[in-house]
Amino acid sequence: MNPTIERLEDQIAWYDRMGRVSYKRYFASRMITIMSASLILIAGSLHFNFGAWIDSLLAMTIIFVQLLETVQQYQANSISYRSTAESLKHEKYLYLGMAGPYATSQNPSALLAERTESLVSREHAAWGTTRVVDKAVLSSQGEKELRTTSESVLPDHNIPPELVDHIFKTLKSGRLSGWEIAKSVQGDPQTVSGCLNFLKSRGLIESTGPGLEGYYYLTSAGFSLQGLTV
Repeated sequence: MNPTIERLEDQIAWYDRMGRVSYKRYFASRMITIMSASLILIAGSLHFNFGAWIDSLLAMTIIFVQLLETVQQYQANSISYRSTAESLKHEKYLYLGMAGPYATSQNPSALLAERTESLVSREHAAWGTTRVVDKAVLSSQGEKELRTTSESVLPDHNIPPELVDHIFKTLKSGRLSGWEIAKSVQGDPQTVSGCLNFLKSRGLIESTGPGLEGYYYLTSAGFSLQGLTV
């Protein structure tokens, strides 16, 4: 069998499998969070005393699971892995049908190898980006790490890591509109909007609307990363 095809099949199987695993982990974390929150609410509505230590345990479970979900990026990874798997399948069928760029290529096998590795490398780069930023946000030295992180590892070169960190810390003061945040950090509106979208994709903040028109606030995971009590 063509070694390029073997490599392609191996990568398709790996990304397909990891996509399913990530989705199952995301689903499990959501269920644990919902069930824990429901138990606290039910206990309160029925005036049933679970005991302070049980309430605290359930609350800490919610915080821990959401923090774990934020760090491990189960949902984002599931989408990313599935997307890469489908892209690789697309290349496979184009190659087998000698269609698209392969129809006119003098060496279709070499072209397939190049395009396969390009897709895999892009996924690795995206994974590395997530790990660098998440580590910087979680670390007690986060501000220093973000400042020294190269912008080239971010998916958008117009999103400087130090501005992401600055905006994240600005939201510690409460709910702010996108325009208030842009004014507070003295950033370009378009760049600030990109940073806000990036933080939303990490599950650290949420908003009432798109762009700078919405009001932004920390999620439970965001609060836990700020070291606050949820």
